This record gives sequence, C-alpha cells and structure tokens, in this order.
Amino acid sequence: NSAADRRGLSTMSLPTKRSRRSSQIGRLGLASVFLRYDDAESYITYTIQIKCEANETAWNIVKRYSEFYTLNTELQKDRNFRGIQLPQLPSKVISLTDASKKASAAERMQQLEVYLNGLLRRT
Repeated sequence: NSAADRRGLSTMSLPTKRSRRSSQIGRLGLASVFLRYDDAESYITYTIQIKCEANETAWNIVKRYSEFYTLNTELQKDRNFRGIQLPQLPSKVISLTDASKKASAAERMQQLEVYLNGLLRRT
C-alpha cells in the first residue's frame, strides 16, 4: 500500500509504472464539483462529486485539505509525474478565527476545485 492509500486517498490513487493509464483516464471525461464544506469539527471537510462523462457515473467523496496536500506531495515525488506541471495547490492556512473560517473555507473550496480539475485534465 502506498502512503496515499494509508491516508484514505485511494479514490485519488497514483498510477504505477506498470498500470499507467493516463490516456485512458483522459478519455473518460472526469470532472469534479465541490458541493459543500463542513466545519462542524475542529477541521473542515469538503464534499466533492467526481463525475465520469463516459458512463454518466458520479461518486461523492469527503476529503480534508491535508489529504490534498499529501496527494500533491506524493505526485511531486512520483516519477510518472515528472515533467508534468501540477496545478497550484492552495496554500495552507495556519489558523482560522471563527469570524474568518467560513469565508476562508468557501474560498479554499473554490481553489481546491480548480486544483482537482486541473489534475484531472492532466491525466
């Protein structure tokens, strides 16, 4: 198991050298839509819908920013992604006050949607 799998990122798993299928994935027409964020816990989660245009299937997943950060770090290390310019990951927010939490979460949600769709277009 990869570090991404151990952290619950199996939905966004990395291709291996033997199973690299980027041209096949690209033909599926994958896109993401961030549906909402939840700040009920001490951290924020994002509910994301991944759509496959090829067979009109959709999956809803829930992820934290830290999981995107881990994914981005793993992609930067993965030799299959060398030479591929990754989209810009939104920066980490050190601490959020209650007053700025919702505005920051909504803004980050939009930035993460751009990031994830950028990744999907590069596959």
